[in-house]
Amino acid sequence: MTVKSLSSEDLKSLQAEVERQAKCTMSTPADFKRLSELIHATTQLMVSATTLKRVWGYQKDTAESYHPSNYTLRALSRLVGYREFDEFCERCSGTDELTSANYYGEMVECIDLPKNTLVSVRWNPDRVCLLKHIFDSHFEVIEAKNCKIMAGDIVTCSVFVQNAPLYFQSVHRDGVAPMTYVAGMPGGVSYEIVGKDPH
Repeated sequence: MTVKSLSSEDLKSLQAEVERQAKCTMSTPADFKRLSELIHATTQLMVSATTLKRVWGYQKDTAESYHPSNYTLRALSRLVGYREFDEFCERCSGTDELTSANYYGEMVECIDLPKNTLVSVRWNPDRVCLLKHIFDSHFEVIEAKNCKIMAGDIVTCSVFVQNAPLYFQSVHRDGVAPMTYVAGMPGGVSYEIVGKDPH
């Protein structure tokens, strides 16, 4: 689907899902700033608060003529669990609701976690990581099963979101150049705070 074929119904459906994910109705400047940060933390794509205001028609001087770019639509679609806007439109076509599997749950900002917090992360098929919070967005991998992440790796991520893909901005391993890694694409991950390492 190109920008020229964008329908108001498709855009409204996407806006509704984004608001559900962000847990707000996008009605204040602070809402758009927070959404911009959430998009970057979750997808690693940058969409400014000003652009988001235009998408929602919050800036009335551009609301009549503004058409979101493919990049913006892609970023919003990835926030709600789809790789592209086309995929979002195809999967929700003919229904007023998306499947419950695409509903995102609670979110935890990694910077808010106390030091040594243990977080268990699971995703299909049968992949598991146990992470220990070191500081800010840095974690040590304590255990890893059936995935490319290995015990002893140091990884960085900004946010855990239930049922959403988990983006490790960097994975550090001795003797290997830093790399990025996405867990739970598609389908998302489930995470659980399981306690605190006493050491």
